[in-house]
Amino acid sequence: MAHPYFFGNYWYYFLYVKIMKKILLLPLFIFFFVFCNSKKDYTFQLHLKGIRFDTLLFAGVNITSDNAVKIYGESTDGSNWKFSIPDSIYCSVSNSFLVPKLKGDGQNIKHRLVFLTYQNGDTLNHGGLFPLDRKIVKIDANYLNTQVRENTPMVNAGDNEIYFATHHSDYCLIPFYKNSEFEVQAYYPFFPEIPGCEQKPVENYIIQCLSIIKKYSNSRFLIGRVAAHRTNFEKESLQKLYAAFSKNNQQTYFGKIINAHLKNYFVFSNMQLPECNNGNLKYVIEDSTKMNLIVFSASWCASCHELIPYLKGVYTDLKDMLDITYISMDEEKTADNWQKLMKEQAIPWRSLIAKDKIAIVHETYNPSGTIPFALLVYPDKTMEIIDVRQNVQREKLYSVCKK
Repeated sequence: MAHPYFFGNYWYYFLYVKIMKKILLLPLFIFFFVFCNSKKDYTFQLHLKGIRFDTLLFAGVNITSDNAVKIYGESTDGSNWKFSIPDSIYCSVSNSFLVPKLKGDGQNIKHRLVFLTYQNGDTLNHGGLFPLDRKIVKIDANYLNTQVRENTPMVNAGDNEIYFATHHSDYCLIPFYKNSEFEVQAYYPFFPEIPGCEQKPVENYIIQCLSIIKKYSNSRFLIGRVAAHRTNFEKESLQKLYAAFSKNNQQTYFGKIINAHLKNYFVFSNMQLPECNNGNLKYVIEDSTKMNLIVFSASWCASCHELIPYLKGVYTDLKDMLDITYISMDEEKTADNWQKLMKEQAIPWRSLIAKDKIAIVHETYNPSGTIPFALLVYPDKTMEIIDVRQNVQREKLYSVCKK
């Protein structure tokens, strides 16, 4: 064994070792620096054959902030496009689209680029969604046709308000990208929605979701879709779906969102919001000894209006056992419309309004931002999502309240 004073002085020896470690580790530092920086942007090219556009927009929604993401492609001829997607967007956007535009398109004309692909004799429709996959750096797309639908209800990315427009679906054929996010998305474009599962028991539906996840356990498309729809699952079901993904996928941005949701979301957090008629601050739940139904709605939401007759029936039958509270997601500019709706519909239950706390309310209670949306809160502060328009869930509500 070498003596510690081999270099004549211990401190020289110590310094020598430190310097040599830095020299030996320098290549590793350089490698990781280059590797990490190479991941900052996802750049892909799109070559369109048979059609040209004046602008082509990459659009999506950040699933935690509900903010719209918009990145315009670069092109000199309208056919060859280049997009650079920052890593922060690549990691946080699950649903994205390519939105074309032609000169002369009015405000009421909207386009959506839709990719089709062939595999084993079948035509697979990507449903307008555009999955991000770093392995795919160039896409060759052959234009097929355009389908036009008049008076189509639409929603802009990051917005809940519905408007009507003439919708152009511009269909293009692309190769089948095996072992990619494009393959997963082509087979299951609306996951975790599975056609034909609406009438099946929840357990069977979850089993089908699990079989898809286990087949593609590393898919960022699938885990991103589960993260985006996390509020639609009961805790036990979400835990099963999360556990089916690979360990690496669980550590991604989307995986961490699901994990945080499992740890923090399923216990109700009471907050104060102003009453819609006088502005007085009130807790969302005032009597925690009873069952509470918290309903998120808005004056501009047509489907929310359709919920009112169901709620009135529930209120009439269960008002002694259940407290119903509205939380209006109206902003200041439409707050008067909400008050008018409450009077016109003669709503007998409490009504609070989010106004300038809409973002906080979304984050705390309704991360997906979709309405109508309702939470059934138990006296022990545990909660679950419920839709009283569905017979099975409405029967469950009556059952738990009458226990």
